[in-house]
Amino acid sequence: EKLRDRCQQLVASEHAHPEAIGAVDESGVAKSGSHTVGVGRQWNGNRGKVDNCTVGVHLSYAAPGFQCLLDSQQYLPKEWANDPERRKKTTFPTR
Repeated sequence: EKLRDRCQQLVASEHAHPEAIGAVDESGVAKSGSHTVGVGRQWNGNRGKVDNCTVGVHLSYAAPGFQCLLDSQQYLPKEWANDPERRKKTTFPTR
């Protein structure tokens, strides 16, 4: 987290621009089982349909002459977010 925070500070101080934008997007990865952390029937943008998959949510920054990924996190569907015992079995954080 410290490295991510420092990178974001550098982007803000070195690449600030009035025409810059931030973009949030998701990416799905199809899965066939039920044990991968975060897997479930949810929207998979890569396939353009609801599918059994995991989903990552990404924050990027773009300015003229500069683009970067600022952060990325795994999305947890309700079935995972509301089940600390299920997360504990996979060593995914329980908070």
